[in-house]
Amino acid sequence: MQFKRYDTKLFFLAILIGVITAGVCLPFRFVLSEIGHLREWYFQSKQPWYIQVAIPIAIYILMLLVHLMVRKFPLSQGSGMPQTKALLNGRLQYNTPWQSFFVKFFGGIMSIGSGLSLGREGSSVQMGSLVGDWITKIFHVSTGRRKHLIAAGAGAGISAAFTAPLASSILILESLEKFYMPFTAITTLLAGLAAGVLAIFFFPNDIYHSIMVKAPDLNLLTLLMVFAAMATFFSLFGKLFSFLLIRGREYYMKVKMKPFIKIFFVAGITYLIGLYFPTLVGGDQGFLISESNSTQTSIFVLLGVILLITSFTILSNSVQFPGGIFLPMMTVGGLSGKFFCLILIELDIVTISSIGYFVLIGMSAGFISVFRTPLTGFILISEMTGHYELFFPTLAVGILTYYFTELLKVEPMDDILYRLMLQNISGDYPKRMIVNLDVEENSYLDGKTPATLQLPSRCIIVALYRDNSVYRFVEGVSIKPGDQLDIEIDSQDLEKIYQPLASMAFS
Repeated sequence: MQFKRYDTKLFFLAILIGVITAGVCLPFRFVLSEIGHLREWYFQSKQPWYIQVAIPIAIYILMLLVHLMVRKFPLSQGSGMPQTKALLNGRLQYNTPWQSFFVKFFGGIMSIGSGLSLGREGSSVQMGSLVGDWITKIFHVSTGRRKHLIAAGAGAGISAAFTAPLASSILILESLEKFYMPFTAITTLLAGLAAGVLAIFFFPNDIYHSIMVKAPDLNLLTLLMVFAAMATFFSLFGKLFSFLLIRGREYYMKVKMKPFIKIFFVAGITYLIGLYFPTLVGGDQGFLISESNSTQTSIFVLLGVILLITSFTILSNSVQFPGGIFLPMMTVGGLSGKFFCLILIELDIVTISSIGYFVLIGMSAGFISVFRTPLTGFILISEMTGHYELFFPTLAVGILTYYFTELLKVEPMDDILYRLMLQNISGDYPKRMIVNLDVEENSYLDGKTPATLQLPSRCIIVALYRDNSVYRFVEGVSIKPGDQLDIEIDSQDLEKIYQPLASMAFS
C-alpha cells in the first residue's frame, strides 16, 4: 500500500487527536484518582458525625445531578463504545457535541466519584471519538476518511485511560471495526502512542508493579491442564455475568418507582458498601491490588466479596450513568483468578506464592470472556501492569477462553449494548442511508464501471467525488483510486453490509 499526500495529513491529524484526547482524558483520570484517595478518608468510621451524615447526602445529590444530565443528553449515558460504533457507522450524529462532551466528562466524574462500580474508559473512549469528529470537521477531512480519525480518537481515549497504546488500537479493530483496515490501524496506533506517551509522563507510577508474580512450579502438561480448567471456569463465568448484566438492566428499567426513589436506594447501597469496603467502590482497583499480595483471605470470604462486587457492578451499569465496564470487569476477573488459585491450593496443585500470577491471568480471561476480544485481552493486561512475563499464559488462557465462549454462544458485550442502544434510537434514522467509501489503489472498485460493477442487492451508487467535483454515476464513468463513493443502502442492513462494501474499497 502506497501512502499519498492526503494519507500523511491523516497521520499527522491522528497524532494531533491523540495529544488533544490525552489533554482531556488525563485530567479526567487524575481527578478520579484523587477522588479515590479522598474516598478512603471520608469513609473512615472515626470521622465527625456531620461528615458521616454529609457523605450519603452528597452521594445522593451527585447521582441525582447525573440523572438529570443523562436524561437531557441520553447519548452520554452508559459506556462510550456503542455510541462510538454508531458514530462510525453513521447511525447517529451529535447535534450538540460539546454538551455531550461536557456531560461525559463531568457526568463520569460524578458517577464514578460517587462510588458506582464503573470504569473511566467508558467516558474516555467517547470523549476521544468526539475529539476525532471535531478535528475532521475543522480540517475538512473527506467523509470516507473521517471514520479513521474518529476511531483514532476512541483508541487514544482508551490509551490515556489505561496507558496501553497497542491494546487500544487492537481493541478498536476487534470491537468496532471487526475487520482489518490499514488506515484505521495506523491512525489508532499513532493516536494511541501519542496519548500513551503523555499518560506515562503524567502517571509514571504503576500500581500493578506491587503485585508479586511467580509462576507455579509445574510441568508443561500439568500447566496446560490448569490453563484449560481456568479457561473453562472463566467461560462459564462470562456466560453468567453477561446474562445477569443484561437482565439486571432490564429489571431496573421495569421497576415501577420514581427515578429519585430508585437513585435513593442505589446511593444507599453505594454508601453502605463504601463504608465497609472503601477501595471496592468507584471502579477502584485498590482492593484488587491488596488482595493480589494477601495470603490471609479465606476462600469463602473471597467468594462473598466476588458476589458483592459483581452484584454492585451489575447495579451500577443498570443505572446507565456515564462510565464503562472494562475496569470493574477486570477487578471481578482478577478476584476470580485468585479464587481459582485458592481452589488449586486446596487441591495441593500450586502454592500461595502464585496468587498474583493467577490474579493477572484472571483479569485477562475475565475481560475476554465477556467482551470476546482475545488479542486485546492479553495485550491490555501486559501493557497496563507491565508484567510482560505473563504474555504466554495470558495468551494461552485467553485463546482457550475465547474458543469455549464461542461454543457457549456468548455474545460480545459491546455488541449487546450496541443493539440495545439501536432499539432506543430506531425511530431517529431514515429507512435509507448513505455509506461513504474511499477507493484505494488495486481494490475491487478500482477501474470498475456500471457494466462491470456488482454490488449487493438494493445498494445504489448515488454520487462519485473526484478532485472537488461531484459526478453522478452514469455509464462511461469509471472509478479511480482517491475517489469517494456515496452508496445508498437500506438502513436496517447497515451492520451486515458495511463490511463487504468497505472490503471492496480497500486493497
